[in-house]
Amino acid sequence: EYWQSTLPPPDKSLIVMLADGYGPSIHTMARDVRRHLANNATLRLALDDFLVGSAFTGAIGNLITDSAAGATAYSAGRKTFNGALSVEPMTPESDGDCAAS
Repeated sequence: EYWQSTLPPPDKSLIVMLADGYGPSIHTMARDVRRHLANNATLRLALDDFLVGSAFTGAIGNLITDSAAGATAYSAGRKTFNGALSVEPMTPESDGDCAAS
């Protein structure tokens, strides 16, 4: 009980920012452009402090993922095919489990 009383209260909200088509290379390019324009080789973007990870999402049957299939992977934890949002595959060999891929 003592340790529970010393813990800070749990957060009530979690903000997740998912930028469509945005990856580490785009972020690096944006930073490089800002550094060049500002003539400051150590300039940091405001987002640098918040960028903590990335994920790879591949659609069923395609390494390139469109927005709908990517959103399905993030929100439902399941793979789908491009052009579909939260639709499971109809074939038994493609279970769509993101954890297995």
